[in-house]
Amino acid sequence: MESGESIEDAAIREVKEESGIEVYQLTDSSYSYDFPLKEEWKLKYTTNAESIIEHVFYAEVEEFPVLSCEHQEFGWFSFNQAMCILSFGNNKKALSYVEASLNA
Repeated sequence: MESGESIEDAAIREVKEESGIEVYQLTDSSYSYDFPLKEEWKLKYTTNAESIIEHVFYAEVEEFPVLSCEHQEFGWFSFNQAMCILSFGNNKKALSYVEASLNA
């Protein structure tokens, strides 16, 4: 988050910066998780930061991404395909939580 920015505003900005997609409405999944901050990342964060908290949102999009230099490719996947591709347990839990919310 940048100074004075809400979590939702930060998420919308990050989506735009990383994918070129304009998101006008996010849905907060009410799910978040944290993980330890790697030593090499600490210079980018406040001096007291020990972990990163990721908040999970979802949105309907109609555009195709225009990727930033941080990314090489993208794909649209079914829930089952995405679960097979994801390698981090936190990401799988987040996706499962959003899937359950959408199907509720």
